[in-house]
Amino acid sequence: SERLLYIDNIDYEIDFSSRFAPFLQERFLPTINDLSIDSNGHIIAGANIYGLISLPKSSTFLSYLIPETNTSMGNISIARNFNETLIFADRQNLYTANKKGKNISVMLRGIGFVASMDINNNGVIVIGTYGKGISIIGTESSEILSLPKVLPNGNRLDVNEVSEILFLTEKTFLFGLLGTQGKGLYLGDLSNNTITIDKNVNVRRILRDREQNVLVLTDSGEILNYDKEKRSLSTLFEIRNSSLTSCFKQFGDGSIWVCTEGKGLGKLNQSAERVEYVDSKLTANSKFIRELVQDTEGYLWVMTNNGLVRYDHENKTSIKLGEEDGIVDIDFEITASINLPDDRILVAGDTQNCIINSRLANQHINERMQKTTAALLVNLDISEHENRSQQSANTKLYEALDKNSELTLTDDEYLFTLTFAANNFIDRKILGFDYRLVGLDESWTSATSNESKATYSTLPAGNYEFEVRVNDPKSIVDQPI
Repeated sequence: SERLLYIDNIDYEIDFSSRFAPFLQERFLPTINDLSIDSNGHIIAGANIYGLISLPKSSTFLSYLIPETNTSMGNISIARNFNETLIFADRQNLYTANKKGKNISVMLRGIGFVASMDINNNGVIVIGTYGKGISIIGTESSEILSLPKVLPNGNRLDVNEVSEILFLTEKTFLFGLLGTQGKGLYLGDLSNNTITIDKNVNVRRILRDREQNVLVLTDSGEILNYDKEKRSLSTLFEIRNSSLTSCFKQFGDGSIWVCTEGKGLGKLNQSAERVEYVDSKLTANSKFIRELVQDTEGYLWVMTNNGLVRYDHENKTSIKLGEEDGIVDIDFEITASINLPDDRILVAGDTQNCIINSRLANQHINERMQKTTAALLVNLDISEHENRSQQSANTKLYEALDKNSELTLTDDEYLFTLTFAANNFIDRKILGFDYRLVGLDESWTSATSNESKATYSTLPAGNYEFEVRVNDPKSIVDQPI
């Protein structure tokens, strides 16, 4: 049907609807009349309705999590792995998919907004749902069980947020409550029994570290240790001046990270009993960190209220991915992330549920951070004293550029405007410019891609040199002048 197909030479899969949807914002692609790939790996295609389209190289490592049927699926709020299956939820339903995010099917409809979930080794799922409490799915009885709405201490599950669930054994699990009408840490089991561990803590997150210690992060910034033998909590230390915490994670290198709403991305320094926060310049100038996942190469993928960032903590560098990469989510208010097999990660936001092949993505990003882009002079307009309206003088400009010669203006040509552009169509929306007229001002002036021009009036007689360079937020190398 002359549609654009993507053929995966590793997995021998043909994909088109999910592979290119992030770039064309359509479930199905238009008819393709011709196709080419340039030296940078960008796909250039002529298409009906769209005309000439350019798909960036990132289309080879980014795809959507899209049901193959007409099932309507919203943004993902939580996701977990179980064997070869991905289990995840949106605002209404619980879904399953294979390890590549394919063959999506609805597991349970109408469950509501799932705030927390864990799965034991037998495939039993415990979920915490806003306004409904805790449900147990997949036991031998094949029925959906629910914990009593009223806990032994009188707190209600159906009016508070079940902020976290963590299986301790195949039959018992911890869960935390967060809210003004009820809080606490509790121990539940698959027989619908609950035990109160501490009714006075507002639980934000629960983490099992590499040494199998269970850490509880509270709303007030305390980090508590849960003693499984005594079924009690003890304080390890307190994060001073803490903010609301949206994630609390440990990664393969043993580092523990916190995502905060107001103080940014922080790394836990347990020996010093403090959190060391990353400079917000490295997280898209954001201190509101929604979610975090580490890929197989150690890079952190950070979801902020200013967009998605890949952060290299060792080298203190970062790059923000945007629309030019197929990432249209900005706020990530509702988000989830998880590692998938074969170097893939799930990054879910308010409008997109993306699967990123991090190995291919990192190769592309590392090349992109070394990219140089030339600035081009494209237009010259001049105003004379006798004719105040600006007239094009491109012939004069192009001749000077072709011959690498001086451009001479007379005293009567009292006002002129130089327009410039970047030799990079894909990234044109994010690129800016710096320019100056040496001989008049040695300092650089910044310009956006929408205002890429410089105007000068009534210059004193003399020789000047106009310089312009691209300002590329994704590159760490100097751009040519």
